[in-house]
Amino acid sequence: MATNKNITTAELDFDAIKSNIKTFLKGQDAFKDYDFEGAGLSVLMDILAYNTHYNALYTNLAVNESFIDSASKRSSVVSRAKEIGYIPHSATGATATVNIVVSGTTSSPATLTLPAYSSFSTTIDGKSYTFYTTEAIVTSLASAKYTFTGVNIKEGNPLTFKYTVADGVQYIIPNTDVDLSTLKVRVQDNATSSVFNTFINQEEIINLDSTSQVYFVKEIEGQLYELEFGNDTIGKALANGNVVNLTYMTTNRTVANGAKVFAYTGSTLLGGTVAVTTTTPAVGGADIETIESIRYNAPKIG
Repeated sequence: MATNKNITTAELDFDAIKSNIKTFLKGQDAFKDYDFEGAGLSVLMDILAYNTHYNALYTNLAVNESFIDSASKRSSVVSRAKEIGYIPHSATGATATVNIVVSGTTSSPATLTLPAYSSFSTTIDGKSYTFYTTEAIVTSLASAKYTFTGVNIKEGNPLTFKYTVADGVQYIIPNTDVDLSTLKVRVQDNATSSVFNTFINQEEIINLDSTSQVYFVKEIEGQLYELEFGNDTIGKALANGNVVNLTYMTTNRTVANGAKVFAYTGSTLLGGTVAVTTTTPAVGGADIETIESIRYNAPKIG
């Protein structure tokens, strides 16, 4: 009679699995006299052991990716963090503060506007980087010159992208190294409309209703970002034919930190001379949040 009808399942190592299979077969009357080392049955046991080992390895990896403490893929860690309300921070462009004086203009209106995305160049270690204003700024004429004080300029590359709303469309920012702090979202009723409604980023749903013009951001595969809009219960829903306009900047992250000498390279300002004085050198350039940082911060902040 067979002496062993059960296979031990506590071992997941290949050699241990094969040994358990061999022990089981030796306990069966049909195989009790087999030479398992030299028989063709050894090949079949190898296949069984490999199959079991692979399945155990896959299951272990899959289970590990289900928990923020043990997940190794960024997408898994980000997904687990999202479940507890934590959004990892994006890459960030360095920001400097400057004063700008425009003098010797060809005309002298009462006010002068420094346009949004006016550019300023700087050089670090022989490489040029460009900083931009992110908002339009207005100042008044005083003592025959225009002075813009405390202007923040941010390193990066301004980009725009449009989506026409339709069923199934995903609103993905198609660039890596996006600085989400620079993202502006405006929605037109249709492609010919001259009215742009500004939607704001929202991380919480408190006090939102069906009229709230908000969007939500989530990180997806490949360190890209996807926007989600409301559903007419939590936030205003988009309608087919609406046009979503995205304006944002990608950044070189940390490399422009420390920049402190800037030259204005934007469009002419009434034909005047533009002098730029730095009050705060560029700081704050940062990489996208790391997996370990997300793993540490999410349970504490989420």
